[in-house]
Amino acid sequence: MKKALILGDPYSVFPRELAEVLRSHGIEAKIVTRFWSGEQVLPDGTPVLASSEHETPFRKRAYQQLQRNLERFENFLIRQQRERYDRTLKDLAYKPKFTPYLIDGLSIARLVRSIRPDFVCGQEVSAYGLATAWCFGIPRILLPWGGDIFIYGETTTMAGLLTTHALRHVDLVVTGAVTSIPYIASRFGVEPSRIYFASSWRLDRQQFRRADPEVRRQICEQFNIPCNALIVMNVRRFFPAWGSDVVLESFVRFAADQSSAHFVLLGGAGTERFTATALERIRAEGLSERFVVLESHRPLSQIAKLMSVADIFVSLMRKRDLRSSSVYQAAAAGGAPIVSDQPEYRCMEKEGFRALFVDGDDANAVVRALQEYATKPTMRSSIASANQTYLTAYIDGEMEMRKFLQKVDEICQKYR
Repeated sequence: MKKALILGDPYSVFPRELAEVLRSHGIEAKIVTRFWSGEQVLPDGTPVLASSEHETPFRKRAYQQLQRNLERFENFLIRQQRERYDRTLKDLAYKPKFTPYLIDGLSIARLVRSIRPDFVCGQEVSAYGLATAWCFGIPRILLPWGGDIFIYGETTTMAGLLTTHALRHVDLVVTGAVTSIPYIASRFGVEPSRIYFASSWRLDRQQFRRADPEVRRQICEQFNIPCNALIVMNVRRFFPAWGSDVVLESFVRFAADQSSAHFVLLGGAGTERFTATALERIRAEGLSERFVVLESHRPLSQIAKLMSVADIFVSLMRKRDLRSSSVYQAAAAGGAPIVSDQPEYRCMEKEGFRALFVDGDDANAVVRALQEYATKPTMRSSIASANQTYLTAYIDGEMEMRKFLQKVDEICQKYR
């Protein structure tokens, strides 16, 4: 049996999903991170390894000293490049730095090299790219997530160099956007032959599907939404970089125009201060009964329920995006999309995906799109139906995984 190590955050659904899909293909898969205080085996059966538990006292002290030195250097660099750093991270709630990623990379790669798996998959370039690149002598696959290549790599010159180093020192870069292939090749100097597009390895069409009338009634009752409401859902977490301010403004304006409309906002994962501000605005507008705001983390099953009753969904990513799992999921659940006008979604449009495209910074444009859907239910239904056809034609997780594993086998052959 082949053995794979997935370098990623065990709290994230993406490494867990990849581990589950690999196991379904007969590959033993474990997740590796540096620090982990949870169970050693996740509820889905995926083991988690923490490299910090394998560090000797001497090595821990060495990492601590190196981290202090690097932090001083990085803070100096940020001061020198403050305008660039702030401009790149505008609208972002978190401020990524390369120092912890570099130290984690040293620790994780050392553990992986001692285990010698058949191959490793690093999930996200900024946090796990260096760890992946430093697994010398092992087939290495790296999966960008979007912000890591479009945002983090532009924060400072050193972040850019480390991102370039990570992408150039793996065997295969697997991206979720066709339009990112020339970008990765030109910006980071990666050979196009080592960049591979994969749309989605897992879209559960049973979990993400339209609710029938009785199920819709039950879900609406659970969330105190009238069953006959026009339900509009923002399917991205409530961060400014993901258009939260424009979403809220457009929803409030549309609420005044459309009395039957009810709205769903997703919080959790560090959005608390933004959802708190949103709730203040919603209360001030007298709209509390028409908004469902999920302030804390909710399981994917609950998100799927809300998607299954959403008539319209919105995704207003400000920064350049890869193909979003949440967009796939909400489309599978039968909602009509409003998405920010980005190169990758236009690429999907050429393949058959349909949506109303808007300027992600323009609340007026979003309101107009909402009004168009509200007044044209036949168009809304037609677009939702067309996207079911699109997903059937283009999103075949089983086929995508077989093709991916064939690429992995070709890489592994070179190491034998």
